[in-house]
Amino acid sequence: MSNTCRKQTGNDVENTRQISTSKKTDKIEGIDRVDNTIVLIYLIHPIHLYLLKFYMKPIKNLLVNIIINGAVLYAIVYYVPELGFKIQTIYKDTYIIFGILGIVFWLINSVLKSILKILTLPVRIITLWLSSLLLNIIVLYIFEQTVNYLDIGITVHLGTLVQTLILSVILSAIYFIIKKII
Repeated sequence: MSNTCRKQTGNDVENTRQISTSKKTDKIEGIDRVDNTIVLIYLIHPIHLYLLKFYMKPIKNLLVNIIINGAVLYAIVYYVPELGFKIQTIYKDTYIIFGILGIVFWLINSVLKSILKILTLPVRIITLWLSSLLLNIIVLYIFEQTVNYLDIGITVHLGTLVQTLILSVILSAIYFIIKKII
């Protein structure tokens, strides 16, 4: 209190400047040592935040699709065993199993099915999109063969043709509902 009331001389002003700058650097060094994220917050510009959000959206969609694929496959295997979709594995953790299956199913569903849809477009138009069921069955059999061929410790077995047809209809309905929700 007494320092602020008295008249400052030139040396006092230099001393206070020196003390205040050293305190600021100490604070910044303290923040730097304690938590680097606080310094990062000051460095991120709003445009960078927008770009980060722009680039994170496809990654979020990818992860959501993989999780949904794994959850749907899990539900079909454990809650509807009459469809004949069986999995044999060396892993004990179901998250690993259905995470791997979700990734493989997403790859086949997004890449290969899109190419097959373009190639079979004239046939699908002529049959009023009923051949899409046949396309779904083909994709399921490709999924089975791919997982079995990769030799990742998981073996997938589809049932008969009728069971696979019912499975493809159920999968199509589930994905249609999920796409409308998301």
